[in-house]
Amino acid sequence: MSKTKEDIGRSDLQKNMMKKIIFRLDYQGVLNSSDIISVFNKKFNGLFGVLQTTFHNKVDFDMNNIEEMAETLSIPIKEIEKQEIYRFSSNKFGTDKLILDISKYFTTLSVECVDYRGIDDYLNFFSELTDFLFDVNEYIVIKRIGLRKIGGLIFDDVKEIYTCFEQKYFNFDFQDTEFNSIRNRYIDVLQHNANSPLINYVRSFETGKYYNEETKEETDAYQVLLDIDSYFSENILRNIGFEKGNIKQLLEETNNVHLFKLFKMSVTEEFLNKNCHE
Repeated sequence: MSKTKEDIGRSDLQKNMMKKIIFRLDYQGVLNSSDIISVFNKKFNGLFGVLQTTFHNKVDFDMNNIEEMAETLSIPIKEIEKQEIYRFSSNKFGTDKLILDISKYFTTLSVECVDYRGIDDYLNFFSELTDFLFDVNEYIVIKRIGLRKIGGLIFDDVKEIYTCFEQKYFNFDFQDTEFNSIRNRYIDVLQHNANSPLINYVRSFETGKYYNEETKEETDAYQVLLDIDSYFSENILRNIGFEKGNIKQLLEETNNVHLFKLFKMSVTEEFLNKNCHE
């Protein structure tokens, strides 16, 4: 029996379109990130197998929006670029591929969804990590807390898009004109109320080619991405009285309430029912 959107909860879904999740913390007041790493290795020993040092590359710029980070921290982009990043990989927990970056101005946990079974393990770890940063940095000031979720699907027919995504938010259909849409991108900045996160609600569409390994044929394909980037600015954090110990509740409410509501708004009832537990 089919359920309505209102009747479907997060725990009802057994399949998803999740591609990537990014937790992000921007801050000031950290004098030396190398000091954090030595203490981090003791507290979180065994969670990652590899530690490397690196600097920002193009992928980091695209995923972490360095221009926005520089504006948030009121420092030049070049200052962020020159900071060494301590990068942890080869995670020993979770079912997905994790990259943890820690620097003087930010910490990010990127989840590449390989066998995604839920966000809880990663949310718990990032919450504990944030509290740890408060413990080891007396003067740290949190400027931004973010949770971003990116998902998407590939279709071989434009009309199939609207069996999964709500057309009023993903209107890529130019069938009644003499033109075809090659790529498109819609961006809205949303907020539920003054104390809730700001959300960059991005829907994108791109045509391309799909290679079938079985038939060895290449066909037209259409990729649709849903990118929901939520964040608390310093002003919002101040208004809600954010302090050490609040991060887990903040992220859980953001994920379970605000992001899930937007996800359900974005997809069709048909899609939700197809991906529910029996």
